[in-house]
Amino acid sequence: MFSENEVAIMIEIPEVLETIITSRKEFIEKEANFLEISEHDFLSLVMMTPTVGMALANGTVSLFEELALNKMARKMSKGGFFMKIDPVAHAMKFLIKSYDAWEAPFFDIIKLCMAKTLDVNAHSKVEGDREEFGLNSFGIELMQVPYACVRFISSFFLHDESEIVEERSISRIEYEKILDIGAKLGLSETLVFATFCKTFSVKLFLYRLLRIIHTFACSTSMSLKFIKYPTLRVLLLLPIIFIGSSSLAQEKQQEKFTIPLDRFYIDADNVSAFRKMLSKIHFGLALGYGRTFYNQNLDGFSILQQQDSTPLLFDNSLDPSSGNIARGYRYWFNNVQTADDVSVDSSNDFLVNSDTVDLAFKAPGTSIPITATIHVDFLNRYKVGGGFMFEYHRVGDF
Repeated sequence: MFSENEVAIMIEIPEVLETIITSRKEFIEKEANFLEISEHDFLSLVMMTPTVGMALANGTVSLFEELALNKMARKMSKGGFFMKIDPVAHAMKFLIKSYDAWEAPFFDIIKLCMAKTLDVNAHSKVEGDREEFGLNSFGIELMQVPYACVRFISSFFLHDESEIVEERSISRIEYEKILDIGAKLGLSETLVFATFCKTFSVKLFLYRLLRIIHTFACSTSMSLKFIKYPTLRVLLLLPIIFIGSSSLAQEKQQEKFTIPLDRFYIDADNVSAFRKMLSKIHFGLALGYGRTFYNQNLDGFSILQQQDSTPLLFDNSLDPSSGNIARGYRYWFNNVQTADDVSVDSSNDFLVNSDTVDLAFKAPGTSIPITATIHVDFLNRYKVGGGFMFEYHRVGDF
C-alpha cells in the first residue's frame, strides 16, 4: 500500500491536483454533504478504489477486509488521526455504498497518476508471454520495472506488499476482478502484470460446485419428472428449495449491507407494533454503596459523661467545679437537645476539658443509594421520562 509520503508526492503534480480538486467537490456534492477531507486524503481515497473493488468482488466486505481497508486508509492519510476518526476511512464508507458510480472517474485519476509517474507503454508484453512466464520469471521481471510500477500493483491488489513474489490462492470471482481492474487501468498490457496474475492459484472446485447446484436448482421441475411418487418428489425438492432460498436471502443481505458492523445497527424486520412500542420504553435501576468518615473537632468545649446518660457537651467558659453546669447540649450531631442546670458529681462522673487534652469524635457512616428511572424515546431523537433517588444513610457510634 502507498505511504503518506508517496501520496504527498503525487498530489504535488499540478495536473493531478487540479483533477482531485474537481473530483472532490463533485464527490461531496453527490455522496457526502459536509464531508471534510483534504486533497491529500481524497487522493488516498482514490488510490484505494481498486482495493475496495477487490473487497466487493463477492458482493460484500468481510470483517477481515474491512480491517485491512481501515489500516490502509490510516497509512495513506495525512497524519494526526490516530485517536480520531480518520477522514479517509470515513469517506471510504461512501465509496463502498456507491462503488459502481465512482469506479470509472476514480480509475481515470489513477491512470493520470500512473501516466505522470511511469511509462506504461515501455513495459508492454508481447503475444504469448502469458503462458511462458511463471513465478520465478515474475520475480526477475519485478526487479527490472520502475519502483512506481511495483508500488501501484502491490497497493491495488495486495494487503501486504512483502508477499508480492509468492503464490496465493483466490476464488475465481476475485481473480476475474483482478483481470477486470487491470484491463480498466491499462495494466493488462504490461508484462509485469501478466506474470503477476500467474502467481495466483484459482480455487475452481467450490466455484464449479455452486454452478452445478445452481443449474440443478433451476431445472428441478424437469429433473424430478422421472420420480413416480409425488411425496418422494417433494422430499427431494425441499433441499433444493432451501439452497435456493438461502442463496436469495444471502443476495438480499449483500445488497442491504456493505460493511459487516452495519448489521448490528439496523432495524429488525417483521416486528409487531406492540414490540415496537415496548422497545421505546426504557427502565433503569441502580444500587450502590458508600462509606463516610466523620471527624468532629471539639476545641473550646468540655465533655461530661455520667452513668446511664449520653455525653454532655458544654463550653469551656463554664466552671463545673461549683457542682453545676448552667447549659449543655446532647445529641449535637443531628438532634440537638438542650440541658440546663446539670448537676456534677466529681467522684462518679467523667469530666474532661479540651484545654488539657485533644478532644474529637470519630465515626463511620454507611450509605446505600437507590435510583430508579423510566423514559420513552420519540422519533429516535427525543427522550421524555423521570425517576427518583433514595439514599439510606446510617451513622455509626462516635
